[in-house]
Amino acid sequence: MVIQAAVASVEDHGYSMDCGIHGMEAFLSHTESLKYLRLCNNGHPLAVGQILRCVVLSTSERALQLSVSPKRLESAQDNEVASLDSLVPGVHARLTVTQIRDQGIGVMWQRFEGCVHRTHLAQTWDLPQDYSVGQEVMGTLLYVHPGSQVPHWNLKALGRWQVPDGLAVGALVEDAKVVAIDSWGAHLELLDGGLRAVVPKAHVADKDVDDVRDELTPGQKCTCRIMAFNMVDCIAVATLKPSSLEGMHLTRDMFTLGMKLEGKVHKVLPSGMVLSLGPWMRGFVSRVHLGGRSFEVGQPVRCRLVQVEATCDPPRLWFTCHRGLLSSRRPPFCDYAEAVPGKIVDGLVVQATPQGLLVIFYGNVRGWVPAIETHRSSVPLAEQYRFGQLVTCRVVLLEPEQERLTLSLKLDVNDGVPMIVKHAEEAHIGEKRKSPEDVQEGTEMDRQCHTMAATHLLPQPLKKINAEDAGHVEPETPKTANAIATSTTVTDGPQETTKGDSGFPDPTKEHGASEVAELWSSKHSVPVQDDTSPRKKDPKFPHHKVRNLVSRMKPGDKFEATVLAVEKFQLRVSLLGDVTARVHVTLVDAQPPEGVNPLQRFKVGDTVDVYATNLKFKHTMPISGRELLVPFELSHFQTSGERNLMPGVTVTGFFSHIEANSVHLTVTPVRKAILPLLSMDIPASKLPFIAKQLKKGQAMSGVVRKVHEDDTAELSQLDIEDLQPGQVVNARLISLRYTEGALLVLPLGCRGRMGLTDICDDFSKLESALKDLSDSQYTRCQILDMNPTTQEYHVSARKSRVQGFTEVIDREVATLHDLQVGDTVKGIVSSCIKVGYFVNIGFQVDGLVHRNRLPAIHKHNFKALKVGSVVVVKVAQILKNMGKVDLDLVETLDQPTSYNRKPDDSQSSPRKRKSSETEIWCDEPQAKEVKTEEGLPTLSLSEGFSWNVTTAPDLSRLVMTAETEKDDSDNEDDVPKQRKTAAEKKKAEAELRQKERALMDQTREPETEDEFDRLVLASPNSSIVWLRYMAFHLRQAEVEKARRVADRALHTISFREETEKLNIWKALVTLENTYGTKETLQVAFGEALKCNDGLTVHKHLMQIYVASSKNEEAEQLFKRMFIKYRSPEVCLLGGTFYMKLGKLEEARALLQRALKCLERQHHVGLISKFALMEFKYGDQERGKSMFDNILVNYPKRTDLWSVYIDILIKQGDVEGVRTLFAKATSSKFQPTKMKIFFKKWLDFEKGHGDERSVRDVREHAVKYVEQTSTFTSSKSK
Repeated sequence: MVIQAAVASVEDHGYSMDCGIHGMEAFLSHTESLKYLRLCNNGHPLAVGQILRCVVLSTSERALQLSVSPKRLESAQDNEVASLDSLVPGVHARLTVTQIRDQGIGVMWQRFEGCVHRTHLAQTWDLPQDYSVGQEVMGTLLYVHPGSQVPHWNLKALGRWQVPDGLAVGALVEDAKVVAIDSWGAHLELLDGGLRAVVPKAHVADKDVDDVRDELTPGQKCTCRIMAFNMVDCIAVATLKPSSLEGMHLTRDMFTLGMKLEGKVHKVLPSGMVLSLGPWMRGFVSRVHLGGRSFEVGQPVRCRLVQVEATCDPPRLWFTCHRGLLSSRRPPFCDYAEAVPGKIVDGLVVQATPQGLLVIFYGNVRGWVPAIETHRSSVPLAEQYRFGQLVTCRVVLLEPEQERLTLSLKLDVNDGVPMIVKHAEEAHIGEKRKSPEDVQEGTEMDRQCHTMAATHLLPQPLKKINAEDAGHVEPETPKTANAIATSTTVTDGPQETTKGDSGFPDPTKEHGASEVAELWSSKHSVPVQDDTSPRKKDPKFPHHKVRNLVSRMKPGDKFEATVLAVEKFQLRVSLLGDVTARVHVTLVDAQPPEGVNPLQRFKVGDTVDVYATNLKFKHTMPISGRELLVPFELSHFQTSGERNLMPGVTVTGFFSHIEANSVHLTVTPVRKAILPLLSMDIPASKLPFIAKQLKKGQAMSGVVRKVHEDDTAELSQLDIEDLQPGQVVNARLISLRYTEGALLVLPLGCRGRMGLTDICDDFSKLESALKDLSDSQYTRCQILDMNPTTQEYHVSARKSRVQGFTEVIDREVATLHDLQVGDTVKGIVSSCIKVGYFVNIGFQVDGLVHRNRLPAIHKHNFKALKVGSVVVVKVAQILKNMGKVDLDLVETLDQPTSYNRKPDDSQSSPRKRKSSETEIWCDEPQAKEVKTEEGLPTLSLSEGFSWNVTTAPDLSRLVMTAETEKDDSDNEDDVPKQRKTAAEKKKAEAELRQKERALMDQTREPETEDEFDRLVLASPNSSIVWLRYMAFHLRQAEVEKARRVADRALHTISFREETEKLNIWKALVTLENTYGTKETLQVAFGEALKCNDGLTVHKHLMQIYVASSKNEEAEQLFKRMFIKYRSPEVCLLGGTFYMKLGKLEEARALLQRALKCLERQHHVGLISKFALMEFKYGDQERGKSMFDNILVNYPKRTDLWSVYIDILIKQGDVEGVRTLFAKATSSKFQPTKMKIFFKKWLDFEKGHGDERSVRDVREHAVKYVEQTSTFTSSKSK
């Protein structure tokens, strides 16, 4: 049998094929594809997605064996098929003609009748009358009509038709002949019978056509335009509209950026407008390209193409209607490669900031104009340039790889400050190289002037100047001595000049510190005062002394400073009374005391000693007058200032603020750190008030846990690396459900869940405990265990577990194994259904109190027990295989007030009974009776609800009447009818008020389908609400209703909420695995694969199989996953599965197979994870050998050293840990890495060794430091 299949993936021995049949796999071996590749595919291998006609060689339950051999395809025989459902489009078969019709022919294949439309006959101009009944033809299946189940065939040789020469999309064809007319269009003959074209009814004329025969007649000659080609039907699609024939027909190949077009306004939007260029071509004009103009729908406009995305059909176009760009004579700037320094281009301003302008051009090219490159940099740019303003720019600097473009609005080469060249040894002037003798005072210099070695006067950070701006060499005068080029860049270069003791130029010489300070100020965008200013003429101003200090300063120098101000995170100090600098709070003390702000001990006017560090001061400060900027950070103690924040290092930070449940600290002048509140070592009761306890700038210490991508370090004060059962930690409340428990956030970013029975040891105090937890939001809890499926921890806040000395009043039930028939325990009512009550007696342990076993008072009024009530129950039956418990209700501890009455209340006097009922049902202040104008009795309630509606019926009377008719047999008292009606009326009003309060309670668990319907109507895109709705039906054993709810959720949730829909799909697959059959599970699984990420759905199904102990199904599923998704994640999932089952050999074989098919970059991580599995589930010695091999091959991977050391410490292998530490410290690592290993080794010996071992570690560390110092000194010599 011949079928059509597509290449799904490339395997080791062939190709996995997709034949379009759900649940059926197909395989094409390399042997059966060799001839096809050589004859039909130019020797190239098959590509994924390539469609082929294949012959079925054999079938089995697992897959089809296919072949694409040309000989097999020619000699293929049609196999008998049971139904048309087994056919896919593309099947090639031999057909027999059975009927001749006007619109085509009828054919028979095997026992199925089909049809061939006349446009699908073998030749272009074949007619149905050219065929005879009984004639055999070869055809290809196009489709099976879904309604009539009739197959439609095509007799043309698909894939061999080519467009005739001279024709293309958009071409005009004259003398086209009308050969036939149908109700839907006309058929044209092009190129003297060489091509058939169809004209749809909508393209016959510009106006609406009711009947094509009114416009065209057979044999008529006309002119048409080709719009498209149908490669399946081997025909062309044409149009006869006069509007389409006139002008130019645009195709995707004709568009070039900058071309000018004309169109009409199709639609006006707030963000721009849509232009129409033709019947099938439209484009968009953004607001920035409107140029402040307004347009109307239908208005003709001139536009210019600024961007095109030709990969779409039709292409996506963006235009500009800005008058400046339309009239610009400069060529469009469309690509970064076209940018040449000095080129003049036109663009539009899209953003103006104090730092500069963002300008856009054609083809998504953007450029940046610094503020200094504008004409008036002193005026705010937002006031000078508006959004969408046309600007003419000059290209200054281009970085094509990073797509960075620096521009300038100064078009004249003489714009800006002239450049001074003094003592030039060699200079580039234009394209000519000139010697120092050629460059004299007063020489005019070109734009491309580069001083090669003229800046020997600069200090160490500024060794060489390379200026690209125009300059003028002139003698040093007070007005021009400080003028330099604005686009100066600094590089290294030789230094040959008169130097002082520090190695820097002598500022007392002719060309000294003045040029140095001016050049340094220009580099840092700092305005330098003119020498003629009044302040510089002040004889008291030590000009040369200050500049000499700045130029001579180097790291490690000591200075005497005076405190000018004590600010929030720094001391502002003055050097020599004129140089302003700062001392950051992190550089005040080497070891600041915990909880103290080190800046508090300083006062204005204090004299302190400061040292220059290696840290550069990166902030720009306005400098004028006597204030000069020091280029280094200063410290109160001698230090380099550098601090390496690596995981495991203890650092001290200074409190800044609290944000996102974390304390934000400053650890260096340029780096920040965060300390999560849950990672702080303080009691949980103090966490809500931590903001009041901390003071600005106080010192706080912590260990670096990890470093984020933005270089922010995350600290921790807890001595734990991961959460383990038995640990007591702080937790923060996320959500609290009075029927399920609490969802918490734990340290290290983990999640925890706590049941109602885990909150306190005495259930009678549960209500107050829940209120305290809701108010404080923080609690202390103990880790019990972890759910591997959800990665959530089960925690308990019982004081008996947290503190250890509190008496346990109500026992703790963890699993069904903790219960025995006859046990009496306390629980909380979690839900009320038709068959009874569900009572929670432990974490995820619920039992059912059947309605038939309830006491008489509860049978009479079934909903007497409210959700959340504490009850005493007795275990009647335990079904461990089904995970169910049947309970008997023994006692109710906290019932609502209405059920605390004595049984003889109903026999009391009528007047007394009326008073008691009023006290029972009216919880709010006493209701007052008022009357409306019509005389209807109304209520005035404190909730703000009003009954004063003239058309409102007496609801209480209706309720009273309904209950009177229902319970007529129970009313045996002799109360007069008038007094009974008033009592019932107030009772009904109270019931109605309670129902309204219950509906307004957001924390109340819905108890009926109507309440759930209202809930999902309020939150239609919340998967949690839908999942609760499904669980409600499952608790009542109504599986089909749960399925319908899931289907309803999938149709209701917005298609944008992919995560929410994925949650529903996961729940549906879980439901089918638990309550459905294999067939229903496979159907749900297949539908989930179509709508979600395949790997995610496969992983979820495998987790379900493992949790439900379906190991065989899980193994089969994993094998399919490994073939389809060859990724490290899948390999680790399978390895964990095999290891937990004890199939060590299968897991090891999987590792070897994974190493062969995965890329080399994943090998190290995969081997290390399998080695950890060996330690946990397999052979520890094998795990050690695996780690040893990794460290031999990758000795520089310090992370693997740390993981290996940690796992040996957990295993208790003391000697192995010492050996590993000795190897690590003997390796050649950076000093910072070695410091971590030595510190970790020392901490280990303090906990597991003795004084001698600690002393040995310290001696080893001292020896390493001495060796490193000796090597460094010898290398410097």
